[in-house]
Amino acid sequence: PFATLPQVIVSAKAGSGMEELRQAIHTTMLGDAGCENLESVLLSDRRHREALVRAAGSLERVADGLRCELAPELLALETREALSALGQITGETTPDEVLDLIFSRFCIGK
Repeated sequence: PFATLPQVIVSAKAGSGMEELRQAIHTTMLGDAGCENLESVLLSDRRHREALVRAAGSLERVADGLRCELAPELLALETREALSALGQITGETTPDEVLDLIFSRFCIGK
């Protein structure tokens, strides 16, 4: 599945290739449409919206940290938070409160 994705050579040490990486991510995610042609997103689940808001906040902090040249470890923490929030939508990570809600609605073991 990764063979169809663009390949970009980057160097964290030299900082080269970052603009090419940004462009490749943008093109892969949005195509040639650009942000102005995106359709609205309708979320029917409040929990999903809250997770997206948390993920967006974390990614904004990553972007700010990159501009301020913060330590990669700090940026990794915020990136992990964003991934965790998105994982709550995809089902990869499930907080205990969601599990409690799910199991409170079903009668199991009778």
